Amino acid sequence: MAAAEGKAVYWLGKDTLRVSAALFTENRRRLCVALKAKDTLQPKSVVLLQGGEQKQRYCTDTDEIFRQESFFHWTFGVTEADCYGAIDVDSGRSILFVPKLPESYATWMGKIHPPEHFKEKYAMDEVHYTCDIAEILTNMKPSVLLTLVNPVIFILLFCRTRH
Repeated sequence: MAAAEGKAVYWLGKDTLRVSAALFTENRRRLCVALKAKDTLQPKSVVLLQGGEQKQRYCTDTDEIFRQESFFHWTFGVTEADCYGAIDVDSGRSILFVPKLPESYATWMGKIHPPEHFKEKYAMDEVHYTCDIAEILTNMKPSVLLTLVNPVIFILLFCRTRH
């Protein structure tokens, strides 16, 4: 993703298309609408999704090529590893949780970005560090946390709302 002219876009560079982050905002809205259509949805429900994890090859310092978890990417458009995302279903408010990396990582990773960078980059309502997930979710006082246990359920829920 890259911010171009003040607007967040998903872009993989050079000869690839730019996709407005509004697409991911719309995906989150559609997910909330689909969930609200269910009679069994409790008020104050929060969706919590885990993004893909960066893995190392055979316990070395070489990373495998990272690919984001598909449902997380559909929902948030985030390309970085080890993130989580939450959506307040009642309001549609989105929260991204990013890893808090030590400053020493800048030696080999380059600039370590603060949460504000990711808020702008992905057009999120809020961004916090992953180490603060429990505190943030507790403060939200959700009645239930909806997590993606079975991707087939997610697909069926989404497809049924499109007709």
